[in-house]
Amino acid sequence: MCIDLVGIQYIQKIHYFGRAIQDARYALVNVGGKMVHVPDLMRYAAVLQQKYGDRKSKANVYVRGAFIPKNISAIRFIDHSAQPSSDNIYNFTANIFLKSNELAEMAYV
Repeated sequence: MCIDLVGIQYIQKIHYFGRAIQDARYALVNVGGKMVHVPDLMRYAAVLQQKYGDRKSKANVYVRGAFIPKNISAIRFIDHSAQPSSDNIYNFTANIFLKSNELAEMAYV
């Protein structure tokens, strides 16, 4: 992690330095009291990144379809009541049948 941060600082310095001059290929950068060509510094930074940088996992994970948790039956959804009572079922069915009867009566008028 520390090497990544130091590398980022040097890359930012090189970036802004390279933008300030016309041809950065022949540019020299003062690194630790030494004058170093930018391409050499970039190669060294790439080697350090490969050697000490964050390791990416090489495990390929293939997921088919949507994620369904194992305890899906234990999850309560917002549109489901905790425990349906007989009153709830009666009101639900009554609303369905009353609505259909009202619509049928309106059609005959």
